[in-house]
Amino acid sequence: MLKPKRKITKKEIRRDPLLETIHRGEQFYTANRKVITYAGGGLAAMVVIGLLILSSGRSSRTAADAVMSRALVSYRGEDFSAAVADFDILINEYPRTPAGNEAQYYLGQTLLHQGSEEEAKTRLEGYVASVGNTFLAVGALQTLAELAFKDGEYSEAASYFEKAAHVSDVPTVSNQNFINAALAAVKADNYEEAKRLLDVIPQDEARFSFQTRIDEVTAMVNILSSHSNN
Repeated sequence: MLKPKRKITKKEIRRDPLLETIHRGEQFYTANRKVITYAGGGLAAMVVIGLLILSSGRSSRTAADAVMSRALVSYRGEDFSAAVADFDILINEYPRTPAGNEAQYYLGQTLLHQGSEEEAKTRLEGYVASVGNTFLAVGALQTLAELAFKDGEYSEAASYFEKAAHVSDVPTVSNQNFINAALAAVKADNYEEAKRLLDVIPQDEARFSFQTRIDEVTAMVNILSSHSNN
């Protein structure tokens, strides 16, 4: 037998910004039913609720930005416990705001400082999946690559570095990540993959400053590859 659905109380509505907005809209509609009906009935009511939701969204972003500012002050001051508390607030209470999304990245980096590597990786991977701020996504991918490299997961590290190279819209950052990916592939004894990663570096002006390093890694790959074939 199905249990009857529990009604949401007014107190609970006040705790949920979206439900609170809709509740205010309904109250406004009830108080001004005759005017709204005259103006266009349900359509006018929906316009009122829509405007209230839009206003609520702006208010949420403003509140989230204030929490983010406080969290970043704590993070940069190495007060990591306070930073984690505020990043948690952003993720749980403002998930639909840019600050709420970016909080996953900063929480991941903060957890690394606290030594919680596995949880940090989960947060960083979650942020990468959201494809938010490109600059932060590159930072998250590079951190994941470095963690994988440290753990001896060289193929995984190469994959993360390559993803960072593709995500970045800064040519020098992209090129360095391609080189790092190739070096990780070398550590994995995957010389053909290392060659491919070096070959995909664009032939443009940004490559010029990396050409010496590219040539050095290419030569190393060729030597190691020839030895492995003998």
